[in-house]
Amino acid sequence: MSNVKPLIAMASSYQGGNTIALRQTYFNAIYDAGGIPVPLERTTDPAIIARYAADFDGFFFTGGVDVDPKHYGEEITGEGVEVDEARDAFEFALYEAVKDSGKPILGVCRGIQFLNVARGGSLHQHIEGHRQTPVPAIERHQQVTVFPNTRLRALVGEEQIAVNSFHHQAIKEIAPGLIITARAEDGTVEAMEDPRHPFFLGVQWHPEYYHRMDRTSAAIFEAFIEACR
Repeated sequence: MSNVKPLIAMASSYQGGNTIALRQTYFNAIYDAGGIPVPLERTTDPAIIARYAADFDGFFFTGGVDVDPKHYGEEITGEGVEVDEARDAFEFALYEAVKDSGKPILGVCRGIQFLNVARGGSLHQHIEGHRQTPVPAIERHQQVTVFPNTRLRALVGEEQIAVNSFHHQAIKEIAPGLIITARAEDGTVEAMEDPRHPFFLGVQWHPEYYHRMDRTSAAIFEAFIEACR
């Protein structure tokens, strides 16, 4: 195994339009797994996007506001839908630049939703019962069934895992080429992957909050970083 720490590009939220905002837990999860996390400035400049695609070893699409429904052919109809046009534009441009590279891709919360839309899938604009505020983020309050014969099952090693939940949207139609790898008890899609890709995985929960206390969560980030080496 190489001792070189992979550089991980992280798509970020913004506050006030000009301040990059990314929780420390994302950094911790990548650092602890052996990578170097780097939050990216959002841009659609083709030259910068090309450099990002070339220079980074893996791409981490993190949580944040909702993907604009226009990207899957709908108008905003769901309760509490909040979008960020500049973030959408950047992430779609970045994904287009890296999609055929074979470089590892990980999505968490908004990240799994974005990746599904980028591949041609759609989302439920609002679902009830999956936003657990004000419960502490490290409390895992719902059970998820992880399907056999999937990358995720091989990583976590268990059929049932307990996860946290901080979302009001979820995958509706899975994109072509992707497979659903986990569901919540109410049927909500909780994970997906591309079985033909070297590493393409998305989870709806936030394993970065408790990766230091939960082996199944740490395994997700460790496998991602290992694939980036």
